[in-house]
Amino acid sequence: MGGVELTQDWLQRVIPLPKEAEVRGAHFAATSDVSLVVDEGAGPLIGTVREVMAPFAKGREGRVVLHFVLAKDADGLCPAERLKRLGSLPHSEQAYLITPVYGEGFSGLLVVALTDLGLLYGARTLKQMMQPTLREGRVTVPELDLTDWPDVGERGQWGGSAAQDLAWLAERKFNVVEYAASLSCEEDGRGVAKVDAAVLAEAVRVGIKLVPYIPHLEQLFTLFNLFKRLPQIASTPDPDKPLPSDYAPGICFSHPDALRVVEDWLMDLARTPGVTDMMVWLSEDAAPCFCERCRGREPFALETQAIVNAFERARAVNPQASLRILLTQGSYLVNDRVLEAAPEDVKITYYHGGLTYDSSHRPMIYPRLEAFARSGRWLGVYPQVTTAWRAVTPFTGPQFIRARMNEFAAKRLSNVITYAVPANRFHEFNVTAAGEWLWNSRGRTDEAFSEAWARSKGIGDSKGYAKWATAIGPVGWTLAGSRVALQLIFSHDRRALDGEHPIRFGEGILAEVHSESQLRSEVQQAEQALALALNAGDEAAICESRIVAAFLRLAGALKTLSEAPKDARGLTPGQLARYRVAFEGVDQAARTLEVEHFRWAEAVASGDLPSRLLDTIAVGYRAAASAVEVIARLGLTDPTPEFRPKEIGAWSSRDFEGGPACRVALDLSGAWTGPGPYVLTFEYTDGAYGVTVGDLRFVGVAPDGTETALGDVTVRNIVNRYERWREVRITFPEMAFDQRPRIYADLRLPEHADEKRRISNGRVVARRGLRTGSL
Repeated sequence: MGGVELTQDWLQRVIPLPKEAEVRGAHFAATSDVSLVVDEGAGPLIGTVREVMAPFAKGREGRVVLHFVLAKDADGLCPAERLKRLGSLPHSEQAYLITPVYGEGFSGLLVVALTDLGLLYGARTLKQMMQPTLREGRVTVPELDLTDWPDVGERGQWGGSAAQDLAWLAERKFNVVEYAASLSCEEDGRGVAKVDAAVLAEAVRVGIKLVPYIPHLEQLFTLFNLFKRLPQIASTPDPDKPLPSDYAPGICFSHPDALRVVEDWLMDLARTPGVTDMMVWLSEDAAPCFCERCRGREPFALETQAIVNAFERARAVNPQASLRILLTQGSYLVNDRVLEAAPEDVKITYYHGGLTYDSSHRPMIYPRLEAFARSGRWLGVYPQVTTAWRAVTPFTGPQFIRARMNEFAAKRLSNVITYAVPANRFHEFNVTAAGEWLWNSRGRTDEAFSEAWARSKGIGDSKGYAKWATAIGPVGWTLAGSRVALQLIFSHDRRALDGEHPIRFGEGILAEVHSESQLRSEVQQAEQALALALNAGDEAAICESRIVAAFLRLAGALKTLSEAPKDARGLTPGQLARYRVAFEGVDQAARTLEVEHFRWAEAVASGDLPSRLLDTIAVGYRAAASAVEVIARLGLTDPTPEFRPKEIGAWSSRDFEGGPACRVALDLSGAWTGPGPYVLTFEYTDGAYGVTVGDLRFVGVAPDGTETALGDVTVRNIVNRYERWREVRITFPEMAFDQRPRIYADLRLPEHADEKRRISNGRVVARRGLRTGSL
């Protein structure tokens, strides 16, 4: 093996793919014959370079030397033209070069960069290359000539498990995590902001910039004690409109105390060692204040100006500090006003709950923002890299990720902050792919990356896996682009099954499916992908293929049921059979989604199942419950009624008349089929506040009313106007044959709930479960 083939073999081990590289040979050596030379430096990243390279270089004066040196000290070690080019590369502060060194033959590698971070990137590349060759005290060192730099300067993540995965992200050359600051308000009204010292220290150690943020401004009043400490800054509601039952005040940004508390927070962040940038998120929902000072002023321009003014005091504390402002769906229609109000040195990030948390085929950066970025202004974006922000389901999407990241690189974005809920362990492929194509947007093909990723994971048939990934990717993208799981979570199927609003191709849950033939083709491709997954022997791929096919079949069956009339009059036996088959398709899809999601989760991230994964599993059963209403009006019977929800109790505002907490009794008798697994769904219907579901106590009730305690579980699920329902999976214990099953549920209103407006209403339903999920 030699030349191009040798280079390709070595580079297949590296993610992201370096820009320019040639491997001229390979040299075997004992690790005791390999020495590491790292010029002394005060920065923490130099220690990390030593840590990364330590397993490969254990000698003091080995015959092979791995020498890491900053460009300013590399005169005489590296050709001047190489050093000059290094300084001219895009994002040169992250660029690095590796070149072979010769004495009497090959004697080692020289790694040169302008910064310690560049040296660390060189070390990470070498580690990926040499790690597979390290065994029994011996290693293979490539005779490597390489120059590398990223296409997008800031590549990062927020939310999910980002703060816990700093080292994992850094290994993939992500370099930014945006992280919630800890905010509070003291009794004297002074704002206090802190950054977790351990998280910040780890970020600095691995080469990640931690950017603390202040969350959506309209939510601050109720989240951080402001309602107790500074009630005077509450926004004034519109006097010309009735106050809605779920009204929650925002903040009046014309009030000097509101400006001061934000100033306090930003100043604390600016004083924090290791923090160079700080971020403020604009309100997600328009929350205008109608006081005399605010009335008639555009609320988002007002917020922006208040943030900029507050930041001036922070910059006085730390002149090197930078401010970032996050656009939102609330500001979307007036983003131009925000851009105009933000000084040129303020960094702008584009977020929109519907347009950046979007996995469709539509481009994400619209022309006004593209022009903003191309003008030289700093622009970031918050894209999801999963199916949906609210759903957790497998999506291996090389085509989707490459298209997204190529768009961001081509439109000259400065920053891309990915979002993967609830944790990276469920979405390793897509997150790693984002790192790949943000660094090298025109490097690997979809299949080449998929094979490299499979090799990095130790998947035996990496080529077979790559064929599977490129086969399932387009189908998963169609599913994600149609938001099937997300729309079913929000129960958008119910109206479609009322006999008056049929589902159409190109709309709703079939938004990216435009014909019956395309739907059949997508299902067939998912089945072909399943065959490839079975051949490759990868459990997660097998489950994903079945889940994708089940979602498509579910959507198709719901479309058929949506065409059913309001009653059976005039229907032929054949037409009735068609609707019966469609219902059976929905019912079967629901069970497939449950079984395969559990198997998939066990394969990729064993342990407790996150609530949003359980909610995603639930959508099939919720769709089936809606489908039952269709067949019932057609005179058809439900073959498995135990899997349909039955109401077992409710809560209302009366329950909170005595305080912010209550205990409600739930009678499981109507859904009872014996001890074992059940699924409870807490559904918030209306009110000023949602509730937190606390402990559940199981009792058996004798004919005379005597209760026997059977056990309890602790739950911490919240239902409110944003997330109107949550499932809780339980196992109800054995009890005496003459007892009735009862559950006591502890519910609590939020801390900020106004004692004069303790308004919250909801119900609880239950169905039989196939198995018990983690809470």
